[in-house]
Amino acid sequence: MNKECKNNVDTVDKNTGEKIMNRKIRGSINTKYTNKEEVTAHKNRSFTPFEGTLEELSEVINQGHAFCVELTGNNRCEKNFKSADLVVLDFDGGATIEEIKNNDFIKQHAGLLYTTPSHPKNGEDRFRVILPLEETITSKSEYKKLLKSILKKFPQADQSCSDATRFYYGCRGSNPEPLGGFLSKEKAKELIDNYVEFLPVLNNLEKDYNFSKEDVEKMLTFVDPMSGYEVWRNVTWAVQDILGDEAFEVIENWSPDYKHGGKDLKNLLKSAVCRSDENRITIKTLLWYATKNGYKIPSGEFHKLNPGHVALKYLFNEGLGYITVAGELYEYYEGYYHKINEHQLKSVITHFFDGYFDDEGQTPLAFPRFVDDAYKYILRKTYVEQDEVNPTGINAKNGYLQLSYDENNEAHFEIVAHSPEYYFTYRAEFDYNPKASSTIFDKTMDDMLDKVDQEILFRVLGSSFDLPEMRKRHTRAVKLLMLYGQGSNGKDTLKEWIEQLYAGHGITALPLQAFKNADGSGREFSLSCLATSKVNWSSENAAVALDTCQTLKNFVTGDSMKVEEKYKSPMIIKPKAIGIFNINELPYLESTSEAITSRYGIIQFKYSFVDKPEEERAENEKQANPKLKEDKEYVRAEILPALLNRLIEEFKNALKDGIDYSANDSIMLEVRESNSHLFQYIQDASVELCKNNEKGISPSELFEDYRRWCALNGIVELGDDHKFKRALHDNKWDKPISSVTEVTKRFKKFFPTLQTTRDKGGRFINLKISNPTVLNDLY
Repeated sequence: MNKECKNNVDTVDKNTGEKIMNRKIRGSINTKYTNKEEVTAHKNRSFTPFEGTLEELSEVINQGHAFCVELTGNNRCEKNFKSADLVVLDFDGGATIEEIKNNDFIKQHAGLLYTTPSHPKNGEDRFRVILPLEETITSKSEYKKLLKSILKKFPQADQSCSDATRFYYGCRGSNPEPLGGFLSKEKAKELIDNYVEFLPVLNNLEKDYNFSKEDVEKMLTFVDPMSGYEVWRNVTWAVQDILGDEAFEVIENWSPDYKHGGKDLKNLLKSAVCRSDENRITIKTLLWYATKNGYKIPSGEFHKLNPGHVALKYLFNEGLGYITVAGELYEYYEGYYHKINEHQLKSVITHFFDGYFDDEGQTPLAFPRFVDDAYKYILRKTYVEQDEVNPTGINAKNGYLQLSYDENNEAHFEIVAHSPEYYFTYRAEFDYNPKASSTIFDKTMDDMLDKVDQEILFRVLGSSFDLPEMRKRHTRAVKLLMLYGQGSNGKDTLKEWIEQLYAGHGITALPLQAFKNADGSGREFSLSCLATSKVNWSSENAAVALDTCQTLKNFVTGDSMKVEEKYKSPMIIKPKAIGIFNINELPYLESTSEAITSRYGIIQFKYSFVDKPEEERAENEKQANPKLKEDKEYVRAEILPALLNRLIEEFKNALKDGIDYSANDSIMLEVRESNSHLFQYIQDASVELCKNNEKGISPSELFEDYRRWCALNGIVELGDDHKFKRALHDNKWDKPISSVTEVTKRFKKFFPTLQTTRDKGGRFINLKISNPTVLNDLY
């Protein structure tokens, strides 16, 4: 940009300034917040579109509501970044309002200033400055460069405010002050273009040193020549940039071309010359590879940086390609972030610091205190929120299958290249192929399940792509599924496929008993894993009374749950996992209330897979295909791509139409009949609620009829006086009613609106018996 153009950019045109102030800007606001009140349930999921002038945004802020850039939906996360019309600087002390207002950059480019709810604090000013943009930015990477470039100008501002979709609280009654400035499109472009990811120390090494051929050869001894083609290519380009025509001989001596599949080294070196300055691979790349493996940069170049700065710059690429999640550092390569062991990390830092001393030349940097300080510094500088890790969709082998929603709220899946900006800690070992053949997969599933059951199962499984969105559109559409069947029927094979689909990430296996235990103790440590779970699928499950398990009910509906890890404080989570449990016997489920039926579903696996099906059992036995469980390469090629396509299809269908569980009705009825004698009695005697509030029947009359029915069906033994003597079956969940006082309570499980009335004749409940089972021959 020439000087004349730059002067025009930096001069505020008041007419243009007024135009910017009146320009419609787009963003997202959250009215669930007032000032800085913590409303955890709405923190990231209740943003709504906003379009208005800066003055109208000022009123939103004055009401205390939160705001951020424009999102593609109501969920605030970086993948939902859509566009930006403003930049925000957050000052929490370290600068006064007047000092910042008198700054030349602020005078020219700031449009609004307001104090925060904590202003003033300890005598320090707390405020935010908004810089409106003349032109909307739709590129997330460009917007982040702009943010970081402006933050560099204001070290007094909160430097952590550099993520693209960060939100800012409003402040009720703050009466934001208009400043009249704006950030022109020319100035924004200049800031973006001039932003440098690497800080000056590493850049100065390139400028201040004339690296010799011997220097480069020494650095290469610290780089494994068989680290893979990408490393070999990048190192080759870096050496070409340093040595020019001498690069060919140096690379050939370090790693001959034939080791990498016969790539044409000469052509590769020529291509380095054609690369633009923006895409040049320089000495910085070679230094990065070499220092990671022990190469020592001259200690004089450390200047007066602390150990953390030194380690971050020379060992961890300024933090680029590294993230810290839940206190663990991850490094990006091969399309996802790999966890680095703490001891391994400290060992690398120690070996790097070995031989270097502090500024006074007295204490070695490898001293444990310095190593620990550097370690902690790196973790802080690379920290990301848990919600940003492993976004919706699938990280497949050939790219990230990204889920997004258009203006009509229709789901779209698009494969995009792997990138460090997508914080995945896993990568599946199969390729996404929207045109993959489904012949083998379809036949396998048809042998395993009826079509209606397949639809239920795959719509529930598909919901794991974005369960919160599914719940938002269809309340309680996603039930907890119990897969019922004995023998080799495919349940465990299906589970293994889903584990491979997600490469094991976000897959938990808590059994039903773990939820039941949490009800009793209130602190089941194992439940903490649900905080990051997408699918909880358990293979082995003991019988549990589902009616009374409150923790399980909360899990199914995504309600708040209190969980804790050992030696850590309890935390509240809202589970976002679907629940699937393999069972070999039907569960205990007595109640017929809507609260129960809307939470649980059962899919029966009727067929068994055997090596040699018997002719007489042809209806129940199917030919087994051993490759489906034992041959992972076969599954990756023939099953997983088709499975993923089916899940995508059913997820879209479920978002549109919900999930129809009517095919489940018959087996749910069988469950109640098999494990609740009271349900059988209600069916046989045709017990029902009275209409029009009729008086109904007395509890004693109902108990008399029920008792005789139990005797007839061998459930209880009556004494000589025809009264209850003892139960004849040993079922802790299905105990018979032994006295009149239990009648109302037990029948309310099936008739939640059951009413009790009392008149001069005694007490009555509004039930009636249409088919009395009084049998005189019992007496």
